[in-house]
Amino acid sequence: MKMIYDKLKFRETDDISVSEFSLLSFFLSIVAVLGMLIIFSLLKTEEPVWARYSLLMFGFGLSGILALNYYNNKRLEILNFYYRKNNSDNVFYALVLYAILLLIQIGMGLLEAYLAPANIIQIAYTVFSSVCEELFYRGLVLGFFIFLAKGKRKSIMLAGLLISTGLVVSSVAFALSHTNYYNKPLLLLSVGLSGFALGLGYIWKKDILVPMLAHFLLNCTVVAQQYIGGITF
Repeated sequence: MKMIYDKLKFRETDDISVSEFSLLSFFLSIVAVLGMLIIFSLLKTEEPVWARYSLLMFGFGLSGILALNYYNNKRLEILNFYYRKNNSDNVFYALVLYAILLLIQIGMGLLEAYLAPANIIQIAYTVFSSVCEELFYRGLVLGFFIFLAKGKRKSIMLAGLLISTGLVVSSVAFALSHTNYYNKPLLLLSVGLSGFALGLGYIWKKDILVPMLAHFLLNCTVVAQQYIGGITF
């Protein structure tokens, strides 16, 4: 129990930084973005609506990759010569955040899956969209406000205001992107709270892997629930 407490407790830091890619977060990003491009190519004639969503997610993911590399290196690039090794503690934080997201969705009565999968392509979409959304909403949008705050270290209040604004903006934008929930206010609130929790996880650990892996695992759980029963999301 003490070991878990030591992992979870905050540590003082004066550093304001945008997440770099670790080997795992970069691998997940590339697989998800390429997966969305493949889904688009397979569905562009038979399922144009799905194809458009897949292309949008591809754009989200790619723009997030480019943004995070620019925020850190002042260069628009996909590949770096070096990505830091994975931090095992941050995998732990991602699992904790995943558990929080699961509780939020159960508590708010999320009764059906977001874009419930009916076949392998839909399953792939549901899983990969989580990574692309995190790259966009937490990586690009929230990361932009953190990037602005980096230059305001002498004004803690201004830096805090910028980061707080980014947290709210990214969470609201994330919720509003779920247009299929507009007539279900509780579900829309659930998505907004989830976005807020994901944003806090990113700000806290300064690692895109934390919200990315948590969201990825949550969507995997959603997919599994469609086939093994149990709690209905």
